[in-house]
Amino acid sequence: MTLSLILIAALAFILTFIDVSFGMGFSVMTPTLIILDFSTVEVIPAVLVCSVIFGIAGGFFHHKHKNVNFGRKTKSLKIMLFVSIIGVIGVFAGAALAVNLPENITKIYIAALMIILGLILLIKHKKEKHTFSWAKTLSFGVVAAFNKGIAGGGYGPVLTGGQILSGVDSKKAIGITTLSEGLISIAGVIAFMIFGGAKVFNWPLIIALSIGGLISVPIATFVVKKMHPRHIKIIIGAASIVLGIGVFFTTSSLA
Repeated sequence: MTLSLILIAALAFILTFIDVSFGMGFSVMTPTLIILDFSTVEVIPAVLVCSVIFGIAGGFFHHKHKNVNFGRKTKSLKIMLFVSIIGVIGVFAGAALAVNLPENITKIYIAALMIILGLILLIKHKKEKHTFSWAKTLSFGVVAAFNKGIAGGGYGPVLTGGQILSGVDSKKAIGITTLSEGLISIAGVIAFMIFGGAKVFNWPLIIALSIGGLISVPIATFVVKKMHPRHIKIIIGAASIVLGIGVFFTTSSLA
């Protein structure tokens, strides 16, 4: 048991590093833990709790390393609050619809969206700056939150890539996505506390994930600080395509 928790902490370190560095990737934790023989009832609340912890910690360190400025009245703070509020609404809307849709359909939709966004980012990565648009930011925020509610994934890739295409600097987009996902996940944790109570929380699992993830957060945000924005766009575009293909292939087991 101790060895397995150490391995889980190591896995959390790796996935949190990817997630905090590029605004996507931690959703891979859910299917990985299920493969490791944890029940869905244990995994989902554990991942949500850790999303809150890593999101808030990641937002703090992104701000500290000046990847993004969440100071009062800054545009980044306004965008983060904007997409967070939209996110809470979108999560509940997506969850309500998910009850009536086959899981393979939702996964194909999210996979296709991630791949398309990734391709657009790769094609347009040489463009230094896109014109900022609140309308585009709203659109991508709604879609990202809807994805999280309907299938539990596809939030980070869509919101991070979408913000970049909406005119937000890539480093700021990563910081905004990281913090907003943490805040949105609070709603999910509260829902589990209301409907499932304390019995649904596997605390040894949560602690192992938290330790591994928290160690990687300041390292990941420092790496972002040192990276060139154009390189970040390429990595985010490629990662979105890879994750989208991964999601697509998981549908074969659901057909």
